[in-house]
Amino acid sequence: MKLSITAVALSIASLASSLSFARTPIEQLTGLVNQGSMTEAYALGQQLLDRYEGEPAFDLQYGIAAIDSGHIDFGMFALERVLILQPDMHVARLELARAYFLKGDDQRARQEFHAVLEKNPPPQVVEQIRTFLALIDQRAYQSPWAGSGRLQLAWGYDDNINSSPDGQTSLVTLNEAALGRGDQFGLLKLNGEFSYRVDKARSWYGNGGLETRGYRDEDQQNFQNYSLAGGSRWQLGAHRLQLGLNAQHYVLDNEDYRDSYGIAGEWTYGLSPTSIITTALNYSQLDYDAIDWKDSDQLSLSLSMVKAGNGRWSPLYFAGAFIGREKPDTAGLLADAGVDRHFYGGHIGLRLQPTAQLQVTSTLVAQLSDYQGEDWLYGIKRSDDYLSLAVDLSWQFANAWSAIAGYSYTRNDSNIELYDYDRNQLRLGVQYQF
Repeated sequence: MKLSITAVALSIASLASSLSFARTPIEQLTGLVNQGSMTEAYALGQQLLDRYEGEPAFDLQYGIAAIDSGHIDFGMFALERVLILQPDMHVARLELARAYFLKGDDQRARQEFHAVLEKNPPPQVVEQIRTFLALIDQRAYQSPWAGSGRLQLAWGYDDNINSSPDGQTSLVTLNEAALGRGDQFGLLKLNGEFSYRVDKARSWYGNGGLETRGYRDEDQQNFQNYSLAGGSRWQLGAHRLQLGLNAQHYVLDNEDYRDSYGIAGEWTYGLSPTSIITTALNYSQLDYDAIDWKDSDQLSLSLSMVKAGNGRWSPLYFAGAFIGREKPDTAGLLADAGVDRHFYGGHIGLRLQPTAQLQVTSTLVAQLSDYQGEDWLYGIKRSDDYLSLAVDLSWQFANAWSAIAGYSYTRNDSNIELYDYDRNQLRLGVQYQF
């Protein structure tokens, strides 16, 4: 019994000793960073984020771990929090400059590196900064061309392929082809974009896209949508100006249906490293191949904002509003009632990243349209309240491949029953980014 009591006493003493030397969670995180175990440090930081976010000692180590484990945006947010509270913490500014460099934002990286140099850091830090600045100079002489693209293949179901009422109306008897009906579909989307840098402030850009959808049974609703755009951009500090032309060609049931041509001007301003605001003015000419009374001009003005938030799931908030006018080329009974309109609305959205591979995006769009002419059949002016809710998921399972899923619900509430409908769409597929 005496031996057992002694053993227990020794165990208690040993436990007390180990507790007295136990490190705090931030010290554990710092130790992993100092050992170069960045993946483990980032994982620990994710667990501690809700508790310690906003404490400079934590944010510094978490930011370094996030950057070195490939989660650069998360690291930048953490380091920016440090510098808000402690603007003279040069280690944080140096790491933020390195993050900008890794992101390819050479202008911001150069600014931050020079800000550290102005504080006369130790010689080894100066040497490190000079190396980065040399790499930035070298990168400036690389090819001015850049480009990227995405290929998406998906299967889906659309429960109202022609956006029509799901039952008979009170005034007009519709045949089965005119009622809302559902069908499965296959979807292919291909988008590409490029840019050519003329100098530090000016560049040319271009992008194009193809979307084709084929229904299993209702092939008369098959469509292809081709789009092209291009123009010039000017980067003036936190301001970016863009002016471009765009064109679109829409094919329905293997027949030309509609063409549109337009010009767009855009101004974007960086409010902070994590938020931007954009305003755009767009003009388009719409030409229908077989329905001349629908030909029209459309003018719209929009304002939008994107902000990256702090937190475990790296939220990205976006919202915007728009107002516009569509005017038929030729006034008439049909055109005044079905084309001539004022429209306005807005959107809000949120993107979350629960893991490094998974993104979830939700978007809500609302639009009100007031038509100017009386409908010849119903004797009233048409007014539509349009609402659309979409949720999209993307899970990156390989280097350039992602599994995708999406659901959207559309409700058009019209005072004319022919245009009143609900629509649900679901799609599953894969996406390749190149």
